[in-house]
Amino acid sequence: MDQKLVEMVENAGLEVSDVAHIIKAAQGMAVMTFVNNMVGAFESGFIEDHESNLADVYQCAVNHVKDNYDRSVPSLKETWGEDIAELCRIGDEAAQPVKQVNIGTIKGDFNFNN
Repeated sequence: MDQKLVEMVENAGLEVSDVAHIIKAAQGMAVMTFVNNMVGAFESGFIEDHESNLADVYQCAVNHVKDNYDRSVPSLKETWGEDIAELCRIGDEAAQPVKQVNIGTIKGDFNFNN
């Protein structure tokens, strides 16, 4: 569990073990609300397609936290730096899967017995 969350619980005079199940349920609900907000934006026409990159998902999370929890979250660039933020937006060509090409068949007697 996140240390900040542990401190909040303890500062409220509660035991983490007494409320851990409530926290986990709330975290799960928060994630699903986040995802459902994205699906709802697509369903309502707010976004036209569902091809998103990591920068889009991060911005959706920023908006979700602001709209649903009234909390500010640093931008992707502030959190991860300009280079990573740009890679999240455009992708990393070097990380793209390499297409395999069949260049022929090898024939022969491969005797690997020692």
